[in-house]
Amino acid sequence: MTHPGVNRSAKRWGPWVFKAGATVVITWMALRGIPLGSIRSGFTHLDLTWAGLSVAVIILGLAPVEAARLRCAGALLAEDQPGFARWFEIFLSSRPFFYILPAAVGAEAMVWARLRQFRWDHRSCGFVVLATRIWGMSAWSLAAALALGQFPGFGPILARAPLWAQQSGFWMAAGGTLAAASILLPVFLAGRQGVGFAPRGWKGALAIVAATLTSVLATSLSAQLASWAAGTPFTFIQSMGLLAFFNFSMVLPISLGGLGLQEALILFLGVPMGYRPEALVAFSVLLHLQRLALCGLGLGVFLTVRRNAPGTRLPA
Repeated sequence: MTHPGVNRSAKRWGPWVFKAGATVVITWMALRGIPLGSIRSGFTHLDLTWAGLSVAVIILGLAPVEAARLRCAGALLAEDQPGFARWFEIFLSSRPFFYILPAAVGAEAMVWARLRQFRWDHRSCGFVVLATRIWGMSAWSLAAALALGQFPGFGPILARAPLWAQQSGFWMAAGGTLAAASILLPVFLAGRQGVGFAPRGWKGALAIVAATLTSVLATSLSAQLASWAAGTPFTFIQSMGLLAFFNFSMVLPISLGGLGLQEALILFLGVPMGYRPEALVAFSVLLHLQRLALCGLGLGVFLTVRRNAPGTRLPA
């Protein structure tokens, strides 16, 4: 007969053991055909200037924009509003959880928990998390459609992808559907769930659109700089399209922060274009380093906040 404590431990640690094991297996399967020496050479030929600039764009450009997106979502609600500096702190403190739970989902859970410290209703916290996710998915779907349908040079990246994924119409329809869902979500929550919205909160709709599009552009720029650093000079539109597919694949809850999944995808799509596997691996690792740079910065913020105000309401 199994001891209850063993069952509890299995339930607590089982998913993490599975995900860690799956990450190792997926990474091994993605890289097994590339000699180790070749992978090392991909990193020795990195252009550190472009690599450093790609990380700087993420920290100095993307982080404030993502904090603004959270603030735009929060401003729609009839809740006590933190200042921008506090939203920036909330965003950064969520970043370390990107690599713990399935990609961005883990970070969003932390955003929810931090907003609860302001005595926000849990439904309001859910709206902020869900709305920002829907806006992002809509924008990335439209980015994929733009890359596929309007610009030459992106199509070959998807030569080995499923046929439906190569159609700009599919991604345009997905982006439009998600955009419509983001409009109907507040109506549903206000009518069915009793969520309180600010009387003229939707005046910030243009700010929401601007922040979301700026986030897509900043992330795409950082990816393009990383590709230059690695010797895989994707165009800006190609970088945007690749990130769209990375973002959708990395929410699968089978690896830590998309490790292995991203490498498998970039090799699957990039090798047929003639890029060297070791350069593609270096490019993928640079994308992970960008996220890890935010995670490291966010970990310091998270530990500071937890030490200074454990379990208490934080001032706005």
